[in-house]
Amino acid sequence: MSERVARILKLKITPVKNETKPQLFSATGTQIRIVGRADVDMYIQGLRVTQTAVVAEELQPRFLLVMDFLSANVAVVSFKTGVLSLVDDLIHIKMHSICNDMNCVTLSRRTCAQPFSEMLLQVNTLKKVNNQSILLENLPHRLPVAIRKALAFCKNNKTVCRILNYNPYVVTLRKGLKLATIAGFDTIAAVQPVDNDNTDAQSVPACESDMYVSKSELDQFHESYGFHLGPTLTEDMSYDVLKMLYRYRTVFARYVSEIKLPKGPPLKIDLHTNRKLYKRHYSA
Repeated sequence: MSERVARILKLKITPVKNETKPQLFSATGTQIRIVGRADVDMYIQGLRVTQTAVVAEELQPRFLLVMDFLSANVAVVSFKTGVLSLVDDLIHIKMHSICNDMNCVTLSRRTCAQPFSEMLLQVNTLKKVNNQSILLENLPHRLPVAIRKALAFCKNNKTVCRILNYNPYVVTLRKGLKLATIAGFDTIAAVQPVDNDNTDAQSVPACESDMYVSKSELDQFHESYGFHLGPTLTEDMSYDVLKMLYRYRTVFARYVSEIKLPKGPPLKIDLHTNRKLYKRHYSA
């Protein structure tokens, strides 16, 4: 369980020594920091089960039942019926799918998405995630539009979801449609804590973009490209900005001749008909 849940339940957390700490890792390979252990009394349909849980600093979902609990309580999982049975088929618990209403965001109103258009739509969220950031991911089943994986902030049971209609026709999305599922933050492989105290600068391989650039070269680069820096920046801050621009100088072009062709294949759109497409414009 997460440390936050243990604090809410007012459990006594017993610290463990580094030698006896279990090494836990998420699905993305990031290490889960262990705080200690705590005894939890769980009541499952009248049955009291006492379990010693490992308390982690950050965990998503916040409470997990792993193999030792399932083995000790003779658990049988039926994915066909979506039922978990415990203690030799004595207790039956209905499982929740990732597409369950408790784990999805739904469309607030009926919307028509124009062909080859991108939209920001308002979606309904759960009350328990208000004033929190959530991670939206695609549902396992196919939708007529593409959903962008993104972080969103929830307020008043609402948030926004970005969609893309990649079809050459109008797509109607009905009210209450499940657009995305709320995923755990441990699915972000790029977000890892950085320990500045133990970082060894010599262990980081140097690359061309990180090489030292003199101030005279930065001044010539600034004059050549004509960047406009804020007047409130100090001299050191200005050179830091120029270093960043110089590192990614290949994305800038001063002339049309410096614009390079993309490396990817060209986009090909297959139309359903050879007739010309017209769109009616409305004036206010």
